[in-house]
Amino acid sequence: MRRDAAGFRVSLQSSHTSSKAYRSERQESEPMLNLDRSQRAFCSSTAPNIRLLAPAGCGKTTALLHRCLRLAQESSGSPRFLLVTFTRSAAAEIMARMDNDLQFAPVAGQVSVSTLNAYGYRRIREKVRSPKLLISPADHHFAMLNQLRTVWLDLPHIAEVVQARGSGARRLMDVMDNIKSMGFDHTVDTNRELFQKRLDTLRAQGLGWRIAEQFEILTSIGLLESPRHTRAAPSNSRRHFYDRFFTFWRNASTVLHKQATFTFEDQKYWAYLDLRSPGSDGKRKPFISGAARYDHILVDEFQDINPLDLSLIKVIVERNQANLLRDPLILSFESMEASPARRGTSGDLNGLQVCATGLQYTPWCETRVD
Repeated sequence: MRRDAAGFRVSLQSSHTSSKAYRSERQESEPMLNLDRSQRAFCSSTAPNIRLLAPAGCGKTTALLHRCLRLAQESSGSPRFLLVTFTRSAAAEIMARMDNDLQFAPVAGQVSVSTLNAYGYRRIREKVRSPKLLISPADHHFAMLNQLRTVWLDLPHIAEVVQARGSGARRLMDVMDNIKSMGFDHTVDTNRELFQKRLDTLRAQGLGWRIAEQFEILTSIGLLESPRHTRAAPSNSRRHFYDRFFTFWRNASTVLHKQATFTFEDQKYWAYLDLRSPGSDGKRKPFISGAARYDHILVDEFQDINPLDLSLIKVIVERNQANLLRDPLILSFESMEASPARRGTSGDLNGLQVCATGLQYTPWCETRVD
């Protein structure tokens, strides 16, 4: 309690309540009051393609939602936003934040939140009547054993691995998925020269360890011989990989698609191939009637992408002619064509503005345009 100038007692609670109500009303009318200077710079930027850099816990996801709010307020129409994340739990958390925070209510109906897998699966469902999704290790094992039988039956080196007791069949399926996640395309990488070119690109992007993993898996199940035992040169090891596995992978991928059978990685892989492929007139296929178009694509936790994820994101942006916003923490690669000197920027997205936000942390770098 305190006393006013006339000596009467005045409740501090009423004063505090009024102040709190004032702040609440002001925050509703000026939502960015809750943001720090660097977050506000990100939300207010006029750059069409922008990347937000910050350590964990600095409010990058919150800044993305405020960016949506700001863009919607400044638009004469009703722009649509696709916010991509990489786990269902992250997607649920973002949707809950929009539902529970009234300041985002004006754009709640304009923001779609999805994982890339869910986006890809919806695309597959539009094209395939009854797709079969391979979920468990047992599903992978029996798909290799039965559905791909016509592919490996005339390949003794593959048949020996598939029919042997153990996990060989399932691990072959695992490598098939890994090859797709690394950006290989069974419709493009159709000869040894293109295959080796793709390998060289991946090594230049710092993904040589990922390639080595696949060699090790195939060696462990007896499909390849260890270079240490054969003293084979790297180029010979690549040729061995191509001849004994990669050609099989290309044919197996085609067969599974014809049988409407998809792994989790296929959800993204076949969606990417479908979006990328031209129509009969050589132009991009038109959108399905009633399908949503997006004006802005936002990517949460961009550091978690692999080359396939990046290819799908880029073709979604291209098809929608949308702007791209992303919040990577650490980027080891962004573009299969980017040189090591430009790693961390996309060769297809010119004028990429980079913002750093700190909150309680020191920002990593100054806001700049790459």
